[in-house]
Parts: sequence; structure tokens; C-alpha cells
Amino acid sequence: MRVRSRFATLLLVPILVVSGLPSNAGAAPPRGYSPPKPQSIPAVPTKDVPPVGAAPTAQAPAAAPAVTWPAAGSATVTMPSALAVARGAAPVSVPVPGTPLALESRSSSPSSVTVSVLDHDRARRAGVTGLLARIAAPNTTTPGSVGVAVDYTGFGSAYGGDWAGRMQLAVLPDCALTDPAGSSSAATRRAPTT
Repeated sequence: MRVRSRFATLLLVPILVVSGLPSNAGAAPPRGYSPPKPQSIPAVPTKDVPPVGAAPTAQAPAAAPAVTWPAAGSATVTMPSALAVARGAAPVSVPVPGTPLALESRSSSPSSVTVSVLDHDRARRAGVTGLLARIAAPNTTTPGSVGVAVDYTGFGSAYGGDWAGRMQLAVLPDCALTDPAGSSSAATRRAPTT
């Protein structure tokens, strides 16, 4: 049985290769051949038709959307435990009242987090083009982490088209609030975003 299957395979391969060639490969066209002349088709008469409806008018560019920066404020939220989130008994994201922020629970999140949004003038004095917020865990010395979601609907177009797409989340040193000129840009780091 084994010998026959090898023999059949060897015979089948040359047949497939040879049969794959076109039958007229390399053949010259027959002598005296001339292609047929194209048929003459008369043109269809047309006439101009005026547009229906009002004539188009030039439109002024759309006005830039109103920019609304969040008001200064502070709130403390209780974070759900990582176990409660994993079991589906608690939300992953907790909105911070009165701010455009929501905090997302992580495995190392503290039990409560205080968020302070500073007004836009204070942010500009600190050298920030955008929103400035301070996020801290009160009454704990244990390091932890939380995710931060920002609703930038009110100020997403503050600095021209697609500014919302160019925004970045950065972590500044504490001295940026008290001495922006003295705070080193080397101490500023980009936060990972999704």
C-alpha cells in the first residue's frame, strides 16, 4: 500500500504542473487578423436644467463652542474594595461630585480619596494649559493608586480644533502649586493613559 501511494503522488504532481499551463502560451495571432472596427453610436442630445430650490449661499464658519472650565471645589469619595469590584458588587468607577473627574478602583486603591479641582487661573499660574486637580488619600501613609477619568466636554476645544485629542495627563510635583517657576519639568511625568 505504501509503495502505491508514493507512486501515485509522484505521477500526480507532474500532471498538475503540466496541466496548469495555458494551452495557447506563446502562440502568435493568426495571419491576416484585424480587429473589428468600433461601431458608430450617435450622441444623445442633452439640455441644461436649472437647479431646483434656493440658490446656495455662502455659510459663515461655525462659531467655536463655548468653553466652560470646572469651578474650584473639593470632595472626598469612598473607594470600593478591590474584592467588591472583582465580585461585581461595586462599581469600578466612582464619580467625584462637583468635578469632571471619576476615580477608578485599583487593587492598591486607598479606602478614601480627596480630589481638589483648582480654578483655571490657578492652573495657568502653575504653568498648566488645562485642568489642574490634586488627588490625595487622606489619613494614610501607605502608597496606593487609582485610575482617573476626565470628562473634558466643557473644555475639550479650549485651545483649537482637536485639542481634546492632544491632551495629556501629567503628574506634577507639589511645589508646582506654590512655586511654578521653581518646579522642575524633570520632576513632571506623564501618566499612562488609555
